[in-house]
Amino acid sequence: MGFRVTLWTHPFMNLDSKAFPEAAENHYAIGTRGSHNPALVRWWNGKMAAILDVTNPAAVQWYLGRLEALKNKYNISSFKFDAGEAFFVPEAAQTFKPMSSPGVFSKEWAELAFEADPYVRHQEVRAAWNAQNLPIFVRIFDRWSAWEAVEGGLETLIPTTLTFGLLGYPFVLPDMIGGNAYADSGFTGGAYPDRELFIRWLEASALLPALQFSIAPWLYDEEVTNITRRYTQLHEKYAPTIISLARESVTTGNPIIRPLWWVAPEDPAALTISSQFLLGNDVMVAPVLVRGARRRDIYVLEGEWQDLLRGQKISGPVWLRDYEVHLDELPIFERA
Repeated sequence: MGFRVTLWTHPFMNLDSKAFPEAAENHYAIGTRGSHNPALVRWWNGKMAAILDVTNPAAVQWYLGRLEALKNKYNISSFKFDAGEAFFVPEAAQTFKPMSSPGVFSKEWAELAFEADPYVRHQEVRAAWNAQNLPIFVRIFDRWSAWEAVEGGLETLIPTTLTFGLLGYPFVLPDMIGGNAYADSGFTGGAYPDRELFIRWLEASALLPALQFSIAPWLYDEEVTNITRRYTQLHEKYAPTIISLARESVTTGNPIIRPLWWVAPEDPAALTISSQFLLGNDVMVAPVLVRGARRRDIYVLEGEWQDLLRGQKISGPVWLRDYEVHLDELPIFERA
């Protein structure tokens, strides 16, 4: 059908997997200090597994060879490289090359991910440490299907995305639209996040560098499907701007998604706002992030701005109090 397909992969080898005996025999797994045995860690659903020693060049090539075999056999394009966080490294770890910090594990895992697809670069990682040099999408850590920041929900999306860009990771991949829909996320009403949360999450993501779906919009209703189609088309409209900013980031280090204070560093209001963001310097986005809200306060920076939602010009700096935002609307302002 012409789709590019990626597979989920990770550095773990379950005890009952075919990879585990080979990894143990050849010391491809992180060992236990003072022993030749693989160190075991607990990961997905409490499973015990060995973990790939990414400091060992032979282990890396072995792993990459297995991925290449999958690509050739099943016409796979690339991979989603999950895990890789430093907290998975056992305390008494014995690695092929001594690590100055557990963060080295994350860096080497990202390097491995890049080597798996260095040309087309469809891959993603979710862990990064001292790896700003890699031209690769870095996904933010799992978001919960909730609204509030304290629950790791939608309110954390913009601050986390901004942080990634400021730390030197401009190619930020927001997490799933609507959150991960874990059973213990705290949402009610069945197996999926509530309808309103899905729509607001979609709107908040529409002008970020990429859209990533796990929950299909047609699981809700036709209206949600049509809203989703509209915002994916909006993302496509701004794709040339995103690509241009991505090219800029390579030479300047500037993030693609920027906090308001990026262009107004001496504006006290701009320094405190975490619910709006800039795409470059000239497009400002102010999504609704609160359950049930149909209005929000929006801060317009200094200068002349075109309100694309209401079709009016606004001179900043100014607060737009109780700005009306219907469920299917996203406030966007472009510098006039």
